[in-house]
Amino acid sequence: KEGENAPKAGPPPAVMLVPTTDAKAMLESYKPKALDGGISEITVPNEGEDTGYVAVVGKYVAFAEDKAALTAYMARKGSLDKTMSPEALKAFQTNDAALYANVPVFADKAIKTLDDAKQSIGMMMALAGGIQGGDQAAMQQAVIGGYFNAMKQVLTDAQAAIVTLRLGDAGGTLGFTGHFKSESTLGKLLVSHKGVKSPTLDGLPAGDFLIAGAGSWDAASFSDFVKKAVDEVLTSPDLEKVESLPQLKKAAEMQIQSLALVSGAKFAFYEPADTSKGWLRGVMIYDAADPAKYQAMITKAFKENLAAGMMTDPDIKMETTIKEDALTVKGVHLN
Repeated sequence: KEGENAPKAGPPPAVMLVPTTDAKAMLESYKPKALDGGISEITVPNEGEDTGYVAVVGKYVAFAEDKAALTAYMARKGSLDKTMSPEALKAFQTNDAALYANVPVFADKAIKTLDDAKQSIGMMMALAGGIQGGDQAAMQQAVIGGYFNAMKQVLTDAQAAIVTLRLGDAGGTLGFTGHFKSESTLGKLLVSHKGVKSPTLDGLPAGDFLIAGAGSWDAASFSDFVKKAVDEVLTSPDLEKVESLPQLKKAAEMQIQSLALVSGAKFAFYEPADTSKGWLRGVMIYDAADPAKYQAMITKAFKENLAAGMMTDPDIKMETTIKEDALTVKGVHLN
């Protein structure tokens, strides 16, 4: 738009609240000039001298670059903290800093931005695929599409996102919390994990490890969630002409079946004494409902070399060698 009513370019109007025990002393250097409605005009030292606006609100000083924004804030009705959930308020009360994102307010615009980005990237990849050709380009298209759909699912299901920072003698703790609609896809997944036992590092060998981790989940709901995500990628129109699609589907199906048997995993990586045979050595332990069935399923997948079928780059070759009963730990044979 043109003319006097055209919106100004730049960031949206904002009001910043600064806690203080002495508002008069804080504002003294800004040379406040009283206006109407409890608002004062101040001079902000910069490369030149910018004009700003302030108002004392209880134990806070409200700063704004735009007088209309500060006037609107002063005329507010109700308090934001009265509209937040107890969980959200707790994040502010128990941390030194917190950032709350009210996702439903901006989700539609964010999804539109994702759709535009997906289309632009898709066009560039289609052009590259026309030059490059082959199954690899098609697989990349399908996977990128799956990533964008996953981000849209998060925005659709989320009610809020909270980032927190807490400082202490031991250092800083950075946290992230997401709240999802109870009947949404992600909401149902999270609800199913309420009774899941806490992960442990039991069974992992001691030593100078590089990194270690553990996780627990509800096997049925998690494998179903993964299945839906994988199916979305494998049913993409981009993969219709991929020659290895049947083997891709077979490998994915076996992975999901094995995932349905597992309710947790733990791992640790160590630096090997002889780096000529690799840069890492590690141990991974799965919490399987039926260990024998799980081992048989994974062994079968390796014997049929299903992982090789998932490689769409013709320049990468994969071979698998299986040596059964290669290691025995306390009478248990490990492959």
